[in-house]
Amino acid sequence: MLGFLTRLLSPGPPFTATHDLTYGLEGLRNLISCAQRKDAARLEALLRAEPAPDTRHHAFSVIASEAGVESWIREWVKREPNSSVAQMLWGEVALDTARKIRGSGRAHDVPQSAWMPFLEWVQTADAAYLAAAACDPEDPVPWGLSISSAMLRDMPVADRLVRLDEALTRNPRYSRACWAAVYAMTKKWGGSHKEMFSLAHRLTNEAPKGSTIPVVVCLAHAEMFLYGQAFEKVRDPIPYFPRETVGQEILTAHDLYRFRPTPAGYQAANAFAFCFYLMEQRELAKAEFLKVQGLHDGESIPWCYAGGTKGYAKALKACW
Repeated sequence: MLGFLTRLLSPGPPFTATHDLTYGLEGLRNLISCAQRKDAARLEALLRAEPAPDTRHHAFSVIASEAGVESWIREWVKREPNSSVAQMLWGEVALDTARKIRGSGRAHDVPQSAWMPFLEWVQTADAAYLAAAACDPEDPVPWGLSISSAMLRDMPVADRLVRLDEALTRNPRYSRACWAAVYAMTKKWGGSHKEMFSLAHRLTNEAPKGSTIPVVVCLAHAEMFLYGQAFEKVRDPIPYFPRETVGQEILTAHDLYRFRPTPAGYQAANAFAFCFYLMEQRELAKAEFLKVQGLHDGESIPWCYAGGTKGYAKALKACW
């Protein structure tokens, strides 16, 4: 009763849930501004100057999702085919186009007429990533980005892991590559629950101290939760996340990660907030929400599995 009254009288969180792909980071906003101005030279200079592969990975994705960028990035690649930055951006534009053509439903719900253009755009993306890797052999980001195109091309699981190894060999703290690889191991994309968890556990155990890589444990459990709900139609009387074994794994992973105000840091904190909220550990979720101040990409994994932007706002409010 006391807890109920406390929540009832609470003024709520001191900030609102805000969908912001830049997480309020000035550097990302500057990059988007360059893209909007079609300033290829400045955009390339800024991206090359950014040392963190996770930040560049996120930036490529965000820029490619901006309306109206396809035509000028296509022209940029034609004009400067040896620019790894242009190739990666073109790869992300192509992959974004492919996903929009396919949609987010199951394979049997995709119109037959969509498959050929979908596969053509995926192959275009994959070729662009590999071209970028050839242009700049020391850069891990083309390999990290290409894990998703390998998955969508239905390449063997072993080949997807080769690309992860290429990325981590170049930078062992590259968490977005790890996230992409664990997702590429999911059963719905040709892997298996066993392979997904095995990779998540291995990456967590091998992660450099203080990195955001352990968040892949959250992803694996979010995918297991989704698979039971959407594919196996599981209606277990014991909810998935409050189970002791699940909770212990997430808590252990949480102890290993360190939040930093970077795109990877925001992604990790929001993923842990997702798990803690569904574990009914509201104080732990609240602590993660405080780190990000309500800034989120609620339409992406894992929050898209719990109501997206609206679900995020609901969870945020429930923790105060």
